[in-house]
Amino acid sequence: MGTRTSIHRSELEGQVAAFTAKQQQHKKVYQAAIEKEYGIKQTREQHAAKAREKYESDCVRINSYTAQSTLVQGKDLEKIHLKLERAQQTVQVNENDYVQFTRVLQETMQKWEQDWKAFCDCCQDLEEERMEFMKDNMWAYANAVSTVCVSDNEVRVHLAAPFLPFTHHLPFISLTVMRKNVSHT
Repeated sequence: MGTRTSIHRSELEGQVAAFTAKQQQHKKVYQAAIEKEYGIKQTREQHAAKAREKYESDCVRINSYTAQSTLVQGKDLEKIHLKLERAQQTVQVNENDYVQFTRVLQETMQKWEQDWKAFCDCCQDLEEERMEFMKDNMWAYANAVSTVCVSDNEVRVHLAAPFLPFTHHLPFISLTVMRKNVSHT
């Protein structure tokens, strides 16, 4: 009786341990990789945003210098033209950076979306497997408990059987009382 219970318990615990190990492996392999990839995506988004800000800032500066050049003359106009030339050179570099960072971000986003979908599909499969595992193990547990109860009941009936012929002489002692007494011994 106790051995059967321990066997059922060992089987269930073994299955739970194996499933838990599988979930931990999933977290270690797939979740860690997707979290790392998410960090890379965020970094590249920040780089692209900063490059856009620099480029837009240069464009605003060029527009400002162009507008100022119509209002001044002489040495002030020469100073504005020098600033305008430097800003135009800088805007070329920043525009190239912006295009480069945007291209890299676009490639990263495409890869991210594919990998994220694959990760979500994998998680959904694992969740469906978990629900099936829980259902199967609950049934196995219920069956094990039922088997133990049936076995216990058979033992009680077997122990009470020798007393059954005497029960008609002792009407005030019921089989239920005898069963309770037998189960406490």
